[in-house]
Amino acid sequence: MILKSIKFRNFMPFLGDESEINFSTDQSKKVTLVDGQNTNGKTSIGRAIQWCLYGNIKNKGIKISYKNILNWSAHANKDYSCCVELNFDHQGSAYRLNRDFKNKGSHEPIIDSDFEEHSTFWKDGAIQSKTQQEEVINQMLPEAIANFSLFDGELLDEYDKLLQEGDEGKKLKEDIEKVLGVPALINGFNDIALLRKEAEKEVQKDRSANNVDKQILAQIDKINTLKKESDNAINMLNEEQKETQEKIIDIEKETSSIEDQISNNVKYQADKIELKRLRSDLANIEKEEKEATKYAWKFLLKQKILKKENEVSKEDTEQNYYKKLGRLEYEQEKLNDLIQNNSCSLCSNSPLDINKFQDELKQKIQEVNDHIKSLDNSNFTKSQSLKKILDDTGNKNISEIIEERKNARVTIQEQETKLDNFMEGMLPDDVFKAMQKKLERLGRLKGHEEELRDKIRTEEAKKVEFDTQIQALTRDLSNDSVNVIAQGITAKQKFEIYEKIGNAFKESTVTLRDELKEKVEQVASENFLRMVNRKNYQSLQINDNYGLSIMSEEGVVQIRSAGASQVVALSLISALSQVGTEIRPILMDTPFGRLDKTHRKNILKTLPDLTTQLILLHHDGEIGLDDLINIKSIIGCQYEVLLTNDSKNSYIKKV
Repeated sequence: MILKSIKFRNFMPFLGDESEINFSTDQSKKVTLVDGQNTNGKTSIGRAIQWCLYGNIKNKGIKISYKNILNWSAHANKDYSCCVELNFDHQGSAYRLNRDFKNKGSHEPIIDSDFEEHSTFWKDGAIQSKTQQEEVINQMLPEAIANFSLFDGELLDEYDKLLQEGDEGKKLKEDIEKVLGVPALINGFNDIALLRKEAEKEVQKDRSANNVDKQILAQIDKINTLKKESDNAINMLNEEQKETQEKIIDIEKETSSIEDQISNNVKYQADKIELKRLRSDLANIEKEEKEATKYAWKFLLKQKILKKENEVSKEDTEQNYYKKLGRLEYEQEKLNDLIQNNSCSLCSNSPLDINKFQDELKQKIQEVNDHIKSLDNSNFTKSQSLKKILDDTGNKNISEIIEERKNARVTIQEQETKLDNFMEGMLPDDVFKAMQKKLERLGRLKGHEEELRDKIRTEEAKKVEFDTQIQALTRDLSNDSVNVIAQGITAKQKFEIYEKIGNAFKESTVTLRDELKEKVEQVASENFLRMVNRKNYQSLQINDNYGLSIMSEEGVVQIRSAGASQVVALSLISALSQVGTEIRPILMDTPFGRLDKTHRKNILKTLPDLTTQLILLHHDGEIGLDDLINIKSIIGCQYEVLLTNDSKNSYIKKV
């Protein structure tokens, strides 16, 4: 497959029909570069190819509506038509595919059912049927494997996560095997299984007259009854699953066109809660302000009180006061002892002049009393009394609280303005509540769908077990009568032949899978070593789900960088193209977001050799001038995606 050109008309950001890209088809210059800043519209180019081929674009698993595909300016101008035309070559023929949609009537279209879609397909200039169109596309690039050819580079690391146990990993494994051609053997096995089942019925019918086999046939009949019950259960579950999926699709269609409005309503409700909290905080601040007002006068005295405290003499302290009091009381106690004993303990003189010492004692008692009275009038006591005035004033002064109140009111005003601005384009409350209920129902439906899948898997597992039991019982049937031998051997031989052929298909499928895995592992390892920038990396090792582990000199690399994971994913994708049934072009959107300069150089040098074309949608932060110089000789053409002067739309310019 070789992509030749693509044209847009009113597709996403591209207004009118002036935008066109001619891809490089020169096999010596396989690279087509499309440069554009973020949000300019690069991703829409890959989406245009997907939509043109399959009539379907998904964003995070949800189909994008016609209204969101249609250019917004065209919609504003009441032009409700959109078209993409893709030209490509495949197996020696030239193809052209034109896909478009427009509104059905004269009114403004709102939902997908208001639009009608049409596609026209040419082969070598002759119009082909719808069936021929689907056959060519499914042969060339089936939708199930498109993600291995047209992909977003930012999602490369997701391949590792998908290639694990679970439904998503199983689905991706099936897609990979479609690329490699495994389903051909699987389909052969399924066809033989149907023939074997018919032969099995013949054997059972022929054996029904044999008394020796009656007990075995009764068991087989009972198991077949259980199988039929499982078939009925699966049919009912499939029907219920189909109805559930239709309900899911209906809700997704209804909500996809107003996703932004629903998101705005959710933000609006969150902002309303935030406004309520801000008002509650303001009420608390105002309450705190009211309480602080009672003590505002204390803050006015604070500096004077602190100044008074600084003026207190270092000697006039509580400690010095009690030291002096202790000394006076000690002297008083000694005079008491001297008078009571009528002698001096130091000089042992007696008798003493008691009257003299009694006068001194009276004087000392007076000094003690005077000193005690002086405490109330001391400077440090006055200072401590003044400091108590500052108690119970809180942690903030009134001016700080007033500033907080002002800031809180400004924040509330901003939040109120934000809510007022939100009102434009908002859904009415009753519509929003109805949508919320539908989204809640959507979640329940998806959960129910998963439960149905589990039940279907359980019933299918039962059927496999029933088949195993029937096969074992059928082998135990005997050949008692000539008639039974004459008729039964033919049926039994037929059954055995089909069983052998089925086993051969099964074994061949296993063998083919093993051989393909080995080949994918070998080619992916070669590609990886050409692109990676680590000398101690030796190879890649593949698992049953086609996941790849990096092998180094020390063994499996347990923790690897995001850049290394991207190189591993690129190695797998390129290997699938080389090992698969056909080499296809590779289109990468935002290819090198997490890769360093050396890895970019290696990948740009390697990838063009592994594909028919390499189309890179990038911005200048990913591929710089140095990178372009390195691959200058293999660049066939370059384009740039730019915004119009009013920044409302995009256009494509050839560089």
